[in-house]
Amino acid sequence: MFLLDTDHIAILQNRTQPEAGRILRRMGQHPASAFFFSIVSFHEQMLGANVYVSRARTPQDIVHGYELFE
Repeated sequence: MFLLDTDHIAILQNRTQPEAGRILRRMGQHPASAFFFSIVSFHEQMLGANVYVSRARTPQDIVHGYELFE
């Protein structure tokens, strides 16, 4: 089992290179069911999405903010 922290999640969400490529290659060596993230990381992601939505100034930014919740 592998526990992804908030930094890993952010790298994957933002597709930050070259880090995202390295993480995805390593993840590809294992089944998706082997990866987890903690409730703390989930909470941090939800807080970040809330901040994004509250600071959004355009309809597109608002939509993107709510997509972060997905």
